[in-house]
Amino acid sequence: MKTQITVIWSAFDRPEMPDSCKASQSVTFVRDIDAAYFDDKILEALFAQTNLYQGSMWDFMEEAGMPVFRTHTALSVGDKVRIERDGDNSLYRCENVGWELLTFEYGKVNA
Repeated sequence: MKTQITVIWSAFDRPEMPDSCKASQSVTFVRDIDAAYFDDKILEALFAQTNLYQGSMWDFMEEAGMPVFRTHTALSVGDKVRIERDGDNSLYRCENVGWELLTFEYGKVNA
């Protein structure tokens, strides 16, 4: 099933920084991912592969063109991932342990 994934690096953003200096950067890619591959598996694969700099998710991100001005590559606390597929739109934030679901919408995505 078509799945759109957006990785948002924002762990080092600080409210006191001017917008021109914000660290937030993102990359979005769309791929066919088996429906049995639930969000938690996608999130864990992204976390592992951005730390190892290898794997299929890493390759997809490189092909999509990772932003040159991001402050880091490996996902860390505060970074976010949006997963959009089959009418679902979920936004997660990387935590000290695992991921927190920030928002969920159903029926608003045409991935």
